[in-house]
Order: sequence, then structure tokens, then C-alpha cells
Amino acid sequence: MTAVEPGPYATVFAGSTSRRTTNPHPDYADAREATAKEWVRGAPEPTAEAILTIVYAERLRVWQEWAPITKAASGTRVVPSAV
Repeated sequence: MTAVEPGPYATVFAGSTSRRTTNPHPDYADAREATAKEWVRGAPEPTAEAILTIVYAERLRVWQEWAPITKAASGTRVVPSAV
């Protein structure tokens, strides 16, 4: 299993068309200020490509691992390797 925890992205989700409060709650002012500087907004496309690379690499590894069993099930004689 691979856990992916991407950060924020530069999208229009929270853009000018999003609903916003005109009076943000003052209790959260420090948290908003502290986190706003840390969050660099990236483009989502490179992350999608990286995630797909990980997914397909894992699938390929599993397919290769199961290839001898698949061949054996289809009637092809397979000599198992030493484990």
C-alpha cells in the first residue's frame, strides 16, 4: 500500500466564485496566518502523473510475481525458483 498526501493545488476551487464569509472567525486568525505562508500551491497534473507511475509500477511488480502461477494454471510447466 502506498499513502499519498499531496498538498494544496492551484485550482479554481477556492477562487473568486467560491462562497466566503465576510467576517472570518477571529479564533482562527493565528492558524490562518501561520498556514497561509507554508502552503505552496502546485499544479495537479504532475502529481497525477507521479501517482499513476507508482500505481502501474506496483501492478507490474505483482503481475511479474504471479506470472509463474498464471502459466502453471494454463498448463505450462513451471519450475519454481528457490525462495
